[in-house]
Amino acid sequence: AMRDESGFGEALRRMEEDHETQVADHARHWLLMSALGRKEEARELARNFPATPQSPGEAQILGSTLTALGLVEASIAFLDQQLRTFGFEQNLWTLQANNLVSQKDWAELRGLAFAIRNELGLQGSLDAYSQYLEAVAEVNLERPEAARSAADRLVRATLPSAELTRYIAQQMRGIGFPDVSLTLLRTLEADFKSDPTYWFDRTAAAFLSNNTEELLPSAEKAYALNPWDSSIVNNYAAALVLARRRPDEAVQLTLRVLIARPGDVDCELNHALALLQSDRSNDAARLLRGMNTLNLGLTEMAVYQLAWFEYHFRMKDWHNARVTYARIDPRRLLSAQAAWLEEKFKAIPEG
Repeated sequence: AMRDESGFGEALRRMEEDHETQVADHARHWLLMSALGRKEEARELARNFPATPQSPGEAQILGSTLTALGLVEASIAFLDQQLRTFGFEQNLWTLQANNLVSQKDWAELRGLAFAIRNELGLQGSLDAYSQYLEAVAEVNLERPEAARSAADRLVRATLPSAELTRYIAQQMRGIGFPDVSLTLLRTLEADFKSDPTYWFDRTAAAFLSNNTEELLPSAEKAYALNPWDSSIVNNYAAALVLARRRPDEAVQLTLRVLIARPGDVDCELNHALALLQSDRSNDAARLLRGMNTLNLGLTEMAVYQLAWFEYHFRMKDWHNARVTYARIDPRRLLSAQAAWLEEKFKAIPEG
């Protein structure tokens, strides 16, 4: 705690003379040396440490310390040996998986997923985690169908602890399976219902999986628990706009976010849509005209044109509404947006 490496080293030597040292004592010494700028010396000591772990806890300490010192390949080789003895210990498998991910060794990660399912000592407790690892490996090996298959098996497997399930849900959203993420998060509501980050994750998963029914309730709960976080405010405002609910509140919230994130295209679009829904069409048009559209992505451009369509529709400018409609790729819209667009387009008077 005092960062006194020489004092620590002297105490460690005395303990060694009395045969009282434990693996954790040596590991703390190496980490202290590394923190004080003696990283190479610490690495050398760690590489040459002779003791054989007597428990899965000691194996985890050594493996994680090797990783922390940047000796990831050594940690992988060490854990590969220890898993033959302590294969029943979940933490060793997750530590090894993290090592392989950091090294981007996707083929080995896929093999590790199979090894987890074949480990009798785990009694199936990490089956869902192994399916997650397989999905990650297959995504990075560019085998999307195999990744989808693993993702589908994941939701049918027995889930691990709440914390690990939450981690898997977050990661599945990041690798392109927000529907799986949302399914997993639903199972955790009783554990994390008072955590705004949980509801933030659930909102993001609902948005990315195009689940408009779940989007607003999740966003509302996140906002109720933490109304000061700009990302949570932004999600709640966007959900209100998408649901076309409480437009005056949406205007205030989108303005708050826009002030916090000047120049953010998505925030500008949300604010313009909120202004339109609040019958402030001219204010929305001024904002839309002032936007730099040169760098808009395909989804952003679809929403931009959607906003102009709504402006022309509200102004009863049927010709420009039709012209704008033809510029919108509905595949780039969320289902609720696309449904509203089709409903209003069909309501345009003929002629």
